Amino acid sequence: MKKGTSTLNIKSLGVRRRKIRSIGASSTIVLVTAIIVIGVVAVTGLYLFSPASHSIQQPSSTPPSTTTSPPSTSTSSNGGSSGSTSTNQGGQQSTSTGTSTQGTQSSSSTGGSSSGSTTSSSSGSSGSSTSSTITAVEVLDVCGSISIVSGQFQVNSNVQLSTSYSGSEAVIQGSASEVGNTTITVPPTVTQIVIEKSNANIYISNNYVTSITAITSNGNIEIISNSATSVEAETSNGGVILQLNSPTSVSVTASNGAIQAQFSTLDGGSISLITSNGNIYFTTPTSSSIEVSAMTSNGAISYTLPLTNVQNINDQILTGSMNGGATQVSLETSNADIQIN
Repeated sequence: MKKGTSTLNIKSLGVRRRKIRSIGASSTIVLVTAIIVIGVVAVTGLYLFSPASHSIQQPSSTPPSTTTSPPSTSTSSNGGSSGSTSTNQGGQQSTSTGTSTQGTQSSSSTGGSSSGSTTSSSSGSSGSSTSSTITAVEVLDVCGSISIVSGQFQVNSNVQLSTSYSGSEAVIQGSASEVGNTTITVPPTVTQIVIEKSNANIYISNNYVTSITAITSNGNIEIISNSATSVEAETSNGGVILQLNSPTSVSVTASNGAIQAQFSTLDGGSISLITSNGNIYFTTPTSSSIEVSAMTSNGAISYTLPLTNVQNINDQILTGSMNGGATQVSLETSNADIQIN
């Protein structure tokens, strides 16, 4: 081979190699560009033809509920209803408690703490009663002080009480271990009140009730009524005050306390006032018809009424009558005096 020809061939081979390299690089660029274009087109197509890309989800008009209801907890005794607690989405918490009875209902919503009297009642009886159908009220085992007044039926106390119903009778039950102040409001339909087994001072002011029984220990009794015709009062270590209109049956027994009994008129029936270590003050108008029998020991008997047929023995035993003696009056005490006016 000639030297000039070899040199030419080598140069031509170099040119060809550079062309091949150039063509290879260009092919690579074209291939990469084609892949990118295809990818962009594919992504754009998916976005353009996807249903989700053309719809706007509207926000829900009702926020999702996060209410929780824990097990109810009862706030009353003898069958009272229970309360519940709920929490809304805003984080506010509300608590409501209710205590219901057959015939009466009391409820409270706790938005803060409160103090004072508490109305407590619960149901545990057959039938139903309302303040318009209750004719009798019985109070058992209530200690402290008891006040009976007129109005719509309601029980207010700062101790826990329960109220049940038996026909038209409302029974209010307390506990001998709790001492407090209790006020019971009774409607005009109530004609009978019975308070028993109580260790309390008892105050009754009512002009609708016809029959009253008040039995307590270590407490005083005061009864004011223009309507009561039958009254029974019994206490130990306490006194009794009566202001009655025209009763036909009165029985009072006390110990270590005085008895003060005032009657607007007496025209039949019987009155018995007995105490020990306490004076008896009996007062009635001169128009009343009474027959009196009074007795004391270690004390004296005095009278200002115009009695007739009087027998007075040492100022400790006295009998006498006035206006025919239609009402039998018996007065008895020991270690104290009796005044008949």
